[in-house]
Amino acid sequence: NRSSDLEFLEYPYPYGFFYRYFYLVVWFLIFRLRFYIGWLLAESACISATLGAYPRDTDPQPGRGPTKQTRIENDQKIDFRAVKNQDIFKIETAVTMQASIKNWNMSVQTWMVYYVYKRLPWKRFRYWGVFLVSAFWHGIHPGYYLCLLSTTIFGAMEARVARVGGWMWEGAGWITWTALFLIGELYRTHAFEYVGLGFIFWKMEPTLAIWKADYYHYHVFGVVGLAIAYLLPVRSEKRAEKRD
Repeated sequence: NRSSDLEFLEYPYPYGFFYRYFYLVVWFLIFRLRFYIGWLLAESACISATLGAYPRDTDPQPGRGPTKQTRIENDQKIDFRAVKNQDIFKIETAVTMQASIKNWNMSVQTWMVYYVYKRLPWKRFRYWGVFLVSAFWHGIHPGYYLCLLSTTIFGAMEARVARVGGWMWEGAGWITWTALFLIGELYRTHAFEYVGLGFIFWKMEPTLAIWKADYYHYHVFGVVGLAIAYLLPVRSEKRAEKRD
């Protein structure tokens, strides 16, 4: 229900932050399942119509088609990856928002890369420009812009943290790796649930009402995390080799 009636939004408030947190977990899970089912049905329809069928040797990519030239023979195996629009396993197990987003709506993302990202003349604003165009692609509702432009904060933070602390994954034992994985999963899932309210409600008032009730905590986390990441030195390859 995308109702903008604030009486509806007041329902979870008396139960505190943790109730609202788990409320969003279930809410956004249902939201994702709708897309998973819809895209799987669309992929099945394309496969049934033999759309997007290319020889596996041509290395077909989602939304792009074959990427390699090869001789066509009768006994070649056929691949339908060109019409694949999602990788549910990678979406649900990614530890960052960006890694998860890359496996969501892949056909449209391919179009965005070639016709928006690579064509914007200002390299520093290409990343932000893609999300702005993506918001306009979905429609003119303010919730789309609140969601997707908020996502850029976390994307910028993740990119910087990867440069600063990506080395922690290198040679990490299973205990360290598991701890980092669980932290990343918790961060990524709640980040999507938090910003995804814009897509659920469409309108500005109910989206901001819930964010305000939780003190904009994830916006604060993203901005502070980005600032701290820029204050930390980047681990250069030469220093890494000496340390190893």
